[in-house]
Amino acid sequence: MDIGAGFDMDPPLSKEVVDRQIRGREHPKLPFEGHKFVRFSPKVSGAIASRSGVKCYINTVTRVARAHFGSRVQCWNEGADQYGVHDWKKVHESIRSYEQLGIVARFSISKGTQIICEKPFLITVLMPPDKLESFLAKKLKAMSKASQRQFFSLHNNFHGNAKKHKTIYAIRSIERGAEITISYDHGGASRERQVFLKDPFGFRCVFLEQELDGCASAMIARLYYDAFHIIIAHGDQARASMFAERAYKARVICEGEDSPETLRVKSLAVKPADHN
Repeated sequence: MDIGAGFDMDPPLSKEVVDRQIRGREHPKLPFEGHKFVRFSPKVSGAIASRSGVKCYINTVTRVARAHFGSRVQCWNEGADQYGVHDWKKVHESIRSYEQLGIVARFSISKGTQIICEKPFLITVLMPPDKLESFLAKKLKAMSKASQRQFFSLHNNFHGNAKKHKTIYAIRSIERGAEITISYDHGGASRERQVFLKDPFGFRCVFLEQELDGCASAMIARLYYDAFHIIIAHGDQARASMFAERAYKARVICEGEDSPETLRVKSLAVKPADHN
C-alpha cells in the first residue's frame, strides 16, 4: 500500500491571495485560484520514491510554502498515522473543480477546423490604467450578474480579428477524447517566451521544436513570409508569390480566411509587387 506525506492548507487561501505554483518531480497540479489549493501530497513509499529523494523534495516544498503561507501549512505523514486536516473527498472535489475548466474533443477534429468563435465581453482601446479602470467599472456595472461572473473568471485578454471575434483553430488533427489546448505565449525566441510565461502563469516553458511536427503554426507562416521578404527584395516576383501563397495557406489553418493577416498575405500572393 502506498504511503503519502505532505501538507494541507488550513485555512485555505482566500480568493484575494495569489497562489504561487510550485512544480516538482510529480508535477503537482495547482489552480490559478489559490483558494482551491488544499493539499500537497506525493507518495513516499516504493522504489521510485526511494531513488528520487522525494522526502528531501517534500521538505523543500514545505519550507517554501511556509515562507509564503505561514501557519496555514499543516504537515502530515501517513507512515506516522497522520492523515491531514482535509479528507480525501474534499481534496478530490477541489482537483475536479479546476480540471473541469479544460476542453476535451467529443469527436475527431481535422486540422484547420474552427473550434471557437466568440464575441468579446468588452472592447477597449489603449488608455492609461486609471482611465481603463473607470471604463471597465462602468461597463461591468451595466452587465448582468451572470456576465459579471463570467468576466471575472477570465485569465487573459486577446486581440480579435477583423470581425471582432476571438477564434481558435485546430493547428493539428485532434483525436476524440484528447484535450484541446492553446498557446499561452506571444511568439519570439525560447528565452523570451520563458520570461513572458513565468510571472503571469507560474511555470517555465520547456517547449520542444518537435512539438511542431504534424501541425501548422503562426511560426511556420512567418517563416514563409520572411522568405517572401528576402526574395521580393531581389526582384523575383514569381518565387515571392509562391512563398506568399504558402504563408497564406498556413495562416488559413491557424486563423481562418477572415483574419487581417491572412487577407494581407493573400493579397501579396496575387500581387507581390504591392509589398511595401
